[in-house]
Amino acid sequence: MRHFMQQFGPALELPWTKLVAPKLTDELIDRVVDGTSRQTNGRGIKELGRYRDDCIASVIDAIAQAKARHGIGD
Repeated sequence: MRHFMQQFGPALELPWTKLVAPKLTDELIDRVVDGTSRQTNGRGIKELGRYRDDCIASVIDAIAQAKARHGIGD
């Protein structure tokens, strides 16, 4: 996350929306990195990717089940 923020931080400050982007100070980067570290809980990229994919598959399955219950075709 730290590498991402340092590499892409300047582009994140571009005016992509009408919202004012925060200044990417060292303090803000530290807070983002610390929060991300807590959320990942020591899991690596591959494990997080599998988790993401499982979540996406679960959402797709839930949509298919809801369509079937309501008689909605593809």
